[in-house]
Amino acid sequence: GSDGNVAPFRIFPLHLLKDLPKSWYAGKIVLIGADLPNEDRHRTPFAALLGNDAGSLPGVVVHAFALAQLLDGISFTRQDALASLLATLAASGLGVVIALLGVSVFARLMLGGLAYLAFWGTGFGLFALTGWLIPLFAPSLALAGAGSLSVAVMAQRYKRKKQFAEAMVHRRNESLHKVVENSFDGIIVTTSDGDITMTNSSADFLMGWKAGEKAGMPITDFIPNANDYGAHFFKLGETPDRLSERNIEPLEVPCERMDGTSFTMELVVYNARVSFTQGDSAATGGERVSYIYSFRDITARKRTEEAQKEALKESEAANRAKTEFLANMSHELRTPLNAIIGFSEIMKMEALGPIGTPQYVEYVVDIHNSGSHLIEIVNDILDMSKIEAGDIELNEEPCDVFQMADTCMRLVADRAQNGEVALVNTMESDLPRLFADQRMIKQILLNLLSNAVKFTPADGTVTLSAGVDGAGLTVSVSDTGNGIPAEKMAVILEPFGQADMTLQRQFEGTGLGLPLAKGMTELHGGSLTIESTEGKGTTASVSLPADRFVSEQKTA
Repeated sequence: GSDGNVAPFRIFPLHLLKDLPKSWYAGKIVLIGADLPNEDRHRTPFAALLGNDAGSLPGVVVHAFALAQLLDGISFTRQDALASLLATLAASGLGVVIALLGVSVFARLMLGGLAYLAFWGTGFGLFALTGWLIPLFAPSLALAGAGSLSVAVMAQRYKRKKQFAEAMVHRRNESLHKVVENSFDGIIVTTSDGDITMTNSSADFLMGWKAGEKAGMPITDFIPNANDYGAHFFKLGETPDRLSERNIEPLEVPCERMDGTSFTMELVVYNARVSFTQGDSAATGGERVSYIYSFRDITARKRTEEAQKEALKESEAANRAKTEFLANMSHELRTPLNAIIGFSEIMKMEALGPIGTPQYVEYVVDIHNSGSHLIEIVNDILDMSKIEAGDIELNEEPCDVFQMADTCMRLVADRAQNGEVALVNTMESDLPRLFADQRMIKQILLNLLSNAVKFTPADGTVTLSAGVDGAGLTVSVSDTGNGIPAEKMAVILEPFGQADMTLQRQFEGTGLGLPLAKGMTELHGGSLTIESTEGKGTTASVSLPADRFVSEQKTA
C-alpha cells in the first residue's frame, strides 16, 4: 500500500514553476496530484471506460490504481475538454454520414453498430498504447444521437415524399377518372373474360343503362361478338403502348339499346396490362389484362353518308343523261348541218349555174360560214361528251410535232393578223416524233393558239415554244394578254367554264377549248398546266411523257 505520510508534503501550486532541490525527489517515488479521501467516491476518466457507477470510483481505488501505474513505470494523462469535444464532433459527423448514405436502413444500422464498436476500441487502444484517457461516454451518446436524429430526419423526409407521391397519384387518378367520365365517347372496361367492370356516363347514356347497373355482366349481352373484335385491333400477345402504333381503322358495329332502338356504333378495342399485388387470385402470369371498348353513336353520320351517296348517284345519273343527250343531239345536229354546209358550198361556188343576184351570194357565204362554225361547236361537244363518258379511243400513229404546230400556226394566222397580234414560233424542227393521235394533238395545239390569239389585244404577241427533258416533251403557248384572275383558274378548265360568264362578255366561245385540250392531253398520259399573271399574260403548257417518243419498235 501507499502511505501518504512517507512522501514529503508540498503545496503543488506554490512550487510548480520553481526549481525544486533534486534531493527532494532523487531516488524517490513522487506522486503529484490532489489528496483523495479514501472513503469518498471520485469521478475518473478510466472509470467511464470500465462502466462503473457512471464514471466514479472510491478514493482508495484511485490511490491504488495511481500507485500501481507509477510502480509499473507507466504514466497516464487525462485529456479533458478539447479531446472530449473533438471526439464528440467526430462521432456526430460519423453518425450523420452513416445516416445519409444511399443504402438501406438495415445497412445503415449495421454500419452504425460497427462504428460504435470501433470508437470504443480506439479509446481502449489509445489508453493501452499511450496512456491517454479520452472520455467516450459523451461521444458515444453523440454518435448514437446523431445517427438516430439523421435516421429520423430521413424517415420523415421519406414519409413526406411518399405522401407527396401518393397525393400525385391520387390527383392523377382523379384527373384520369374525370377525363374518362366526361369523355364524349362511351367507354366500357371488361376483364379478360369479358365481364364489365366499369362504364362511363356516355356509355350509360348511349346504351340506355343506369350508372353501374351492368357491372359484372358479360359485354356480349349488349355488343354481340364483342370478344371477337380484339383480333381486329391487335395480334395475340401484342400490346402496343399507344393506339397509334397499331395502324387500325375503327369498326362499324350494329347495336341495340335497352329500349330496343338500334344504332350504329364506331368501335375501337384496346387492352391494358396491369401488374397485380401479391395475393390477387384473379390474376395470372403476374398481371391482369383488361379490355377497353371505346365507341360512339354514328347513326346520324351514316344517314348523312347515305344521303351523300344517293346525291352522288343522282348527280352521276344526271351527268350521264346530260352527256348522252349532248352526244345524241350532236349526232342529230350534224346531219342537217352537213346538208346546210354542203348545199351552201355548192351555191357559193355556183356549181349548178349563176344565182343571179350578188346579194344572194353573200347570204350563201354567211350561211356556209355559220354552218361551219356550228359544226365545229357540235364536234367539240361530241368530243367532250365522249371524253367524259370514257368512250373515246386514240388512233395512235407517229406524228411530227413541229409540222403539226406549223400547220396550226397557219390556221390561226388570219385571225391573228385581223387582231394585229404577232405570232412567234421558237420550236426546233428536230423535236422527237410522238406516237399519238394526230387529230387530237392538232386539236390541242389549235385550241391553245386560238385562245391565246382571241384574248391578246392589238400589238400583243403569242409565242409557241417547246422543250425536251428526261420527263418528256413540253409544248407551251404564251401570250401577252390580260391574264386570268386566280379565282377563275379552276373554272376555265371545267366544261363550258369561262372567266367571264356574263351575257355582256367581250369574247365569244363555248368554254370547251381548254377542257377539251386538257382531256385529250390526259388521254395521252400527259398534263395541261396554266400559269397566268393578271395584266401580264398567260402560259398554257402541254406535257407529254417520254414513253410517247417514237422508238424503232413502234415504227417497225
